[in-house]
Amino acid sequence: MGIRTAFVYKVLDGDTAILNVNVVVRLANIDAPEKSQKYGVVASNKLMELCCGGEQVWVELAGAEASLEVLWLNDKAAATRPGLFG
Repeated sequence: MGIRTAFVYKVLDGDTAILNVNVVVRLANIDAPEKSQKYGVVASNKLMELCCGGEQVWVELAGAEASLEVLWLNDKAAATRPGLFG
């Protein structure tokens, strides 16, 4: 489906977010714990810190909602950056 710009509207957990374009994205190459699991809140907060400051993000949409996507922030692939959550 290509690359498009968006803003992160809401973070659901450490690897899932809702964009302002009504798309739910699950980040590719990230397996973060759910909020109810150990370190889940830490992972969610880190994704919020990285993406919810009003900065524009770029998302490569692979297809259907909640599919695995690559998310870029400031020209870097945030979803695939080593050590993102630790």
